[in-house]
Amino acid sequence: GVNRHFQMICIHDRMNTATQKKISSKQIWAHLANMYDLSALHESEIVPFPNKELEFQLP
Repeated sequence: GVNRHFQMICIHDRMNTATQKKISSKQIWAHLANMYDLSALHESEIVPFPNKELEFQLP
């Protein structure tokens, strides 16, 4: 969803703090992509604010 990159920062930090092995965010994304359809999850999220692109017009 919208916050996926912020959530990844948290996951990445916790994984690297909890283990002796350094894991890249790319490896975490790849593992999650094997387990879930990430694009479908992203599209299914309900956004709490308008996210529709509109043509800008001056009054």
